[in-house]
Amino acid sequence: MSEEGMKKMLSKSLCFGVYTLPKTSSELAGMSSYPSFLRLFRTNMIEGRNDPTQIGLARLITDEVTFAYMTDIYILPEYQGKGLGTWLLECVNETIDGWPEFRRALLMTGNEAGKILYKKKLGMEPFPQGKNGLEVLNKTGKGSVLPN
Repeated sequence: MSEEGMKKMLSKSLCFGVYTLPKTSSELAGMSSYPSFLRLFRTNMIEGRNDPTQIGLARLITDEVTFAYMTDIYILPEYQGKGLGTWLLECVNETIDGWPEFRRALLMTGNEAGKILYKKKLGMEPFPQGKNGLEVLNKTGKGSVLPN
């Protein structure tokens, strides 16, 4: 994906980031206040200041009132197995549960461990296909990593 495409994609989404902690309080004091989606692309523009390293992301496509589609969630492999992904899902769940007019969240996964985790931490259940005439439809595009 192009850098411009990535910036636009992230700017149109509700993103949750997981970052490494600084080793000292002086490192923390030197961090800039750029929005998280710009931290992905920003190089060291301010001499002597480093942003924290991003190690995880959850991304929702949402109206932030009634609907959310979780399209991306990851923790870098070297940080997996420490509970960070679980904590990230809890943060997402706490956010959408705080929307008084929230109706539905969706996601797609083929990962069996993910299915269990999404059910436990987000209350996700398989969508009953065809019930009451409802059906989830799908169209893949040129940028899809899923098989047709």
